[in-house]
Amino acid sequence: MLSRLNARQNSRIAGVRVAPDIMFLKLPEPKIVKNRLHLDLRCKSFEAERSRLLALGAAVVAEHVTFVVLSDPEGNEFCLSRRGQRPPV
Repeated sequence: MLSRLNARQNSRIAGVRVAPDIMFLKLPEPKIVKNRLHLDLRCKSFEAERSRLLALGAAVVAEHVTFVVLSDPEGNEFCLSRRGQRPPV
């Protein structure tokens, strides 16, 4: 769904801004087992981001009070947090 995620604006480690990059690669074989990596994503506007992800092909797996579990078109699950602020480091 995403080719690259850059969290430069929201990431802090020991008070220093960092820019973690995550690359997603398309593999020829289908998903067979549980995800090896699970992403918990935070955003400034939960409803806007949820709508954007659903428009890109995500599906709702489960609803919770503080987050929603989504899956991409290939079945890889990730969570979108309703809490927009990262806790202080």
